[in-house]
Amino acid sequence: MSDKPAEIQANCNTCGGNRSAFIRAEHSVRETFDASDPEYPVSYETTISILECCGCHGLSTRHKGWLSEWNPFDLPDISYWPPPQRSLPPWHSELGDENLRTAMKEVYIAASQEMVILGSIGVRTLLDRAFYLLLEEKDHGPFARKLEEMVKKGLLAESQREIFQIIANVGNAATHQAHAPSQKTLIRILTAVESFLYQNFILPDEAEHIAKETPDKDKPGVFEALGLSEEDLKS
Repeated sequence: MSDKPAEIQANCNTCGGNRSAFIRAEHSVRETFDASDPEYPVSYETTISILECCGCHGLSTRHKGWLSEWNPFDLPDISYWPPPQRSLPPWHSELGDENLRTAMKEVYIAASQEMVILGSIGVRTLLDRAFYLLLEEKDHGPFARKLEEMVKKGLLAESQREIFQIIANVGNAATHQAHAPSQKTLIRILTAVESFLYQNFILPDEAEHIAKETPDKDKPGVFEALGLSEEDLKS
């Protein structure tokens, strides 16, 4: 009989996404809610598993719940601790503004913990800070005025004005009305703002580096620079 622990697919925040994991310990508890029919009691089973990622060897716990009345093809309720996290993009540390880096880090923490109200407010804050920096650190008043200035200076396309106003409105509603958008909505607006930050604060420098590393088609090749041709080398 093999002593190898059971292996499942489970979330790992360090490796990112589902990965193979060993079940190092496991315990289940069954609660009966309706025992009026002894032959078919209604019960809910909770299983807590301690997992070890096969890649990074990090530990986590998995909570699995199953109701006896569910169809055999239904998926059980599964959650993890720590919960699945949306990792900061690798270029986050290259943002030149410390306030922007801090705000971005906190927004990702909120998103990972499904703190949708705080996360939405944070996304709006990211946009405000980014616009402030791109508009030469001048305060142009309400967000709609900032959008207008961004379009006027060619930093945003006219077609993007409404999109970013919608994103800001989510943050406004969270701030003033305690509106709680869905986690899916939070991730959508965060992805849009993340793309905006990358294009405006990271991509220009990366493009410059790429341009320096890329040979100019008009520059002479090795043979031409030496005054030789391939035929000369063959002779």
